[in-house]
Amino acid sequence: MTISLQFKDALSRAIHRIKIRENNKQIEIIHDEIGYALGRKSGGSIIAYWRKGNIPNLTELEALAQILLERGGFNTRKELEQFLAYGEHPAPQRFCEKWWGGDPVTFATPKCHNLPPRYGDFLGRDEDIARVFEGLASRWPLLSIEGLSGVGKSTLAIEIGYRCLLETNTMLTPPFTAVIWISAQHRPEQSLWLQETLDTVARVLEQPLLTQLPPEQKWLEVEKLLRAHRPLIIVDNFETMNDQDLERWIESIPEPGKVILTSRQGKERRAWDVHLRGLPEPDALRFIEKQLRRIGLPHNIEDAGWRSLAHVTDGNPKAIEMALGYLKHGVLSLDALVNALHTASQSVGRIFDELFQRAWETLTDDARAVLWAMSFFADTVCQEALGSTAGLGAYHLHTALRQLTELALLEGAANLRYSMHPLTRAFVTLQLQAEPVWESAARERWIGWYTDFLLRYIPRTGEYWSMLQSLDIEITNLENLINWTFEKEHALVPLLAQRVWYFLYIRGEWAACERYVRRAIQQAVHQQQTALRLWLEVHLARLLVQQRNFAEAEERLLRAEAEINALNQVEYLVQTNIFNRLAQLYLLQGDLDKAEHYGEQALALSEQFNDTYHRLRSHYRLGQVQLHRGLWAEAEHKYRELLAEAQRGHWERQEGYCKLHLAIALIGLARLDEAATLLTEAVDLAGKWKEPLLEGKAQLEQAILESQRGNLEAAGELARNALTLFQRFGDRYDEIKTADLLAHLETACAPDHSSGNS
Repeated sequence: MTISLQFKDALSRAIHRIKIRENNKQIEIIHDEIGYALGRKSGGSIIAYWRKGNIPNLTELEALAQILLERGGFNTRKELEQFLAYGEHPAPQRFCEKWWGGDPVTFATPKCHNLPPRYGDFLGRDEDIARVFEGLASRWPLLSIEGLSGVGKSTLAIEIGYRCLLETNTMLTPPFTAVIWISAQHRPEQSLWLQETLDTVARVLEQPLLTQLPPEQKWLEVEKLLRAHRPLIIVDNFETMNDQDLERWIESIPEPGKVILTSRQGKERRAWDVHLRGLPEPDALRFIEKQLRRIGLPHNIEDAGWRSLAHVTDGNPKAIEMALGYLKHGVLSLDALVNALHTASQSVGRIFDELFQRAWETLTDDARAVLWAMSFFADTVCQEALGSTAGLGAYHLHTALRQLTELALLEGAANLRYSMHPLTRAFVTLQLQAEPVWESAARERWIGWYTDFLLRYIPRTGEYWSMLQSLDIEITNLENLINWTFEKEHALVPLLAQRVWYFLYIRGEWAACERYVRRAIQQAVHQQQTALRLWLEVHLARLLVQQRNFAEAEERLLRAEAEINALNQVEYLVQTNIFNRLAQLYLLQGDLDKAEHYGEQALALSEQFNDTYHRLRSHYRLGQVQLHRGLWAEAEHKYRELLAEAQRGHWERQEGYCKLHLAIALIGLARLDEAATLLTEAVDLAGKWKEPLLEGKAQLEQAILESQRGNLEAAGELARNALTLFQRFGDRYDEIKTADLLAHLETACAPDHSSGNS
């Protein structure tokens, strides 16, 4: 095999395009999928080998090209031909003609979604699924899945969403480009939902800055966004949303989008109706058998009693599940329970009243405490958080969870997490109203657990990327907690905002981060928490600098510096890292002398306190000053030293940013091949740990590099990808820089008409 740097770059671009198209899937997973598709038992190791520039043999090159094309790795036929040519294919044009047959190519469409996970097997419902897809294929913009409580409306809607995303045999033509899930399942008491719905649409379609607009403007901008996509919007538990503005918005969803509502009653008349009933007897018996196996109850599914249970519950999955959980405890026989449910079976609501009341009476005090605690959480919850909030140790928690899952009052999810059905939540919330003393103490335990939990993710060294993965699954619970504490003006609001700051910043959730911090600063002022307020002020300024709000950022930073000096509290300078933030401000404003001055002050402070991490960060900032001055060789030397130190300390985030800036220095020195390798590695690291800021910055530099190589089409695509990222989280500084590059590229690519026709 030979080595080709052009092949390496072309393959890396194709891989990263697939990553973007497939909802920012991890690079390692894409490598493995392609490797296994090629029949390689080692999975993605072969792709990583080829991405170093090693060229595959002809058979594997053609198979690789076909897989990349099918998954959207190439936007044009020219790109595919270039890829094959770089891979030393003897006849790239002939291969393309043979594969395409001269017809235009249709490419994969990016899929964005926020669907909850699917748990367990999906049984039956073939006719209902067919009815939904018939509606989606029709001219009806609105579909309504209606049915009684517990019948499986949400489960069906989630299944439909995933089938629209993943299964080609049910894919509509053209397919949906996004599936957006809005649910009142965990907040039945909330009535107004329009603004949250608009915000969710904006976030899923990767335009979170729209969430900051005034309500009327937000409506208009989200409508424009919907017209540019083909989204499927699913609104779950719609009957609890008493919001006329939301109903008006739903009725005005522009084509080609569609809306699915799930509701206990037909609240919407102008809709394609799907009336969901209980499972037919064969499916109900299959469901009963699966549940009996799950809870370990001996059974013979041929016994007539199980048919009676399916009949008396009308095949309602939730009612069946709760009835079987009750049987597990042996208080009543199957026949006695069927008779009791028959007495209450005048309505499904009466059946659930009967089941909940019977179950509640059998619960231990610990089990009741776990249910009450569960109602605080917006989403799935881990055992540790649940036990701490309920005030239970490991043994008592384990015993309570076993009883609750057997009774189907809690549902097990992935990774030892638990969730609660809306019917259970409504019943438990009602019971909790009679326990204000218990609730008050439990709320404090709930807040205390998350306060301590977040402390683990404040960086004390340079490495904290991998730690943040544990926060991803908690984001809805954290939002629920922060909103509750803001509403109650709880004393820990400023501390919570400080401790969640790094997660929101690194994940690109800058709008939420700014909103939380501004409110927390106000409360810190009232509570006279000087040190915490100054930290929040400086870190708010860090956001404002990237948003090009230089005036407010400078005012806050200089005011904070003056206050710290007046207080003579040197440790506040260290805690806030204010000199580094001032250096960043003046660097981006172009005042390199002031940037260098504050960078040197930050360095002196880090050395005074023997702070290795902040010493590295100070050198990093001073290296940026060298880059802005065009001192390429000096910057290269500095960033090579910093990169080595970051690698010794296993600080992958710092490693990624050092590779980025070392590449910038190498571009300045016209050593483009070395720079290209470093930028690819930086993009890989950003994708691995989900930091869009680093990914965008690295792609911007890749665009600059490709433009210097004369690859203007590739440069334009990389710049557009970077621009999308910057716009998504509100990085105005890099957005403007990227837009300027795109304008230059478009001018360079435009046809030259200066000569005219004489």
